[in-house]
Amino acid sequence: MAPDVILSDHNIPGFSGWEALELAQRARPDVPFILVTGSLDEETAVRYLKGGAADYILKDRLVRLGPPCSKPWGARASGTLCVGRSACCDRSSTRTRA
Repeated sequence: MAPDVILSDHNIPGFSGWEALELAQRARPDVPFILVTGSLDEETAVRYLKGGAADYILKDRLVRLGPPCSKPWGARASGTLCVGRSACCDRSSTRTRA
């Protein structure tokens, strides 16, 4: 059974979020990839989103993980594919500007 969503940290000892995103895109391009991180500057966040991540969530706001994770399950049930950040959640619900 395929995962409904892939979650990854930006800083993983011995493995990076970029590597996780590349691996996820090769192995399961149909599964939304959400980056979970303690802190991330806006430029890096935009690079992840342009690189294929569906969204990113700051660790101190994990409660906001619900909306982007619930969309892929609903999309799969309806036979549609969740791709792109805006398709998974409302922009204001998952990120805080510095």
